[in-house]
Amino acid sequence: MLKKIFLLAPFILFLFACNNDGSKEVDLGDSTPPKIDTPIVYKDTTHLQPAIIDSLALTPEQLKDDSTFANGSEPTAWSVAGIDDPVAFKKFLKKLQIWVKNDQRDSLASVISYPFDKGKIKNAEAFKRNYDKYFTARIKDTLQQQNFSQIFRNYHGAMIGWEGDIWLYKADNGFKISAINN
Repeated sequence: MLKKIFLLAPFILFLFACNNDGSKEVDLGDSTPPKIDTPIVYKDTTHLQPAIIDSLALTPEQLKDDSTFANGSEPTAWSVAGIDDPVAFKKFLKKLQIWVKNDQRDSLASVISYPFDKGKIKNAEAFKRNYDKYFTARIKDTLQQQNFSQIFRNYHGAMIGWEGDIWLYKADNGFKISAINN
């Protein structure tokens, strides 16, 4: 009997430790926003600092889709831009905002489509060296101010800013930045 207790004790302690942190796990692929009544632990925290993980949740306003743009025009379907999951795109956009706000050059370099800027930037190392040339104060502000329910899209992808400041598209391995026009 004592032998069984010693064998089960580590297992019971492990279960207690895993289930007693007061948080719940949320899959970023889930399209419904989590309720913010307990701390959230995200499964997909690639390239994120622990202090900013909780800021990934999309608000109901950000999840809202557009039916008419602020200028009165009707948006093109997401599918025309090659985006089959607008919520996943908006979650990616939220990550971009966090990465840019924190100047996370490695994370941003990982989502650039190379060669970049008409072939001037061949790889991630070259992009990181030229980061400040692309992510200027104006571009950073445009990205932070982007209304998630007013995202222009066409056959080139999705556009951030009304002057074509940043262009994004869906690639085989996620979303990529194809252009930054500053």
